[in-house]
Amino acid sequence: MPSATSTVVQGDFHHVMRSIQETIVSCQEEFKMAVYVLKIIPGYGAIQEI
Repeated sequence: MPSATSTVVQGDFHHVMRSIQETIVSCQEEFKMAVYVLKIIPGYGAIQEI
């Protein structure tokens, strides 16, 4: 879920980490450099699941 300054990714830990890893690999292949800031906050509920 994008916001003004960040993207929030929520879900099963292993699925989320695989998705992030795939995105980083893709960006590295396409752009050759990037900056990532990652915060992992257990129990954080920015998005209410329906």
